[in-house]
Amino acid sequence: ENSPVALYGPNADDMKVVLVLVDSKATALMLNTNSFVSTMPMRGANLDESIDSIFSSLMRTGRLIERKDFEMIGFPGQKLVLDMNANGINAGMVFYIFQRGQEIWQFGFITPYNELFARMEEFDTAARTFRLRYVTPTPTITPTVPTPTNTPLP
Repeated sequence: ENSPVALYGPNADDMKVVLVLVDSKATALMLNTNSFVSTMPMRGANLDESIDSIFSSLMRTGRLIERKDFEMIGFPGQKLVLDMNANGINAGMVFYIFQRGQEIWQFGFITPYNELFARMEEFDTAARTFRLRYVTPTPTITPTVPTPTNTPLP
């Protein structure tokens, strides 16, 4: 229910959602802010064509407010900002998209529209500090505590 996949329509049939975080703070706006990470195969010859294909339904259903270049973790990418009304709820969405090999990665936020621009700096900061790290499996289950990143979540 909190997964962003439902927003994409038929363009998300091969999307892999890696992570979804939902703000547990109650809101009167009927939408809790959430953050997500997902990946899917390239859909075009380059990043622009892939974004056009992947986000075509979303850009027709919602309103594209901004689309600009945005570098993430050393990969060239794009930032998309959209607003959408779904079932009477106005949502603001920010997607930070980059290509890694033959995959498109996206890190994003969905929040009540009236909070979108007030939180944009937080979202941009989180995107700039986003990292992909390989995990080395251990032969047995070992309880671990991750090293703090000192990066507050929005």
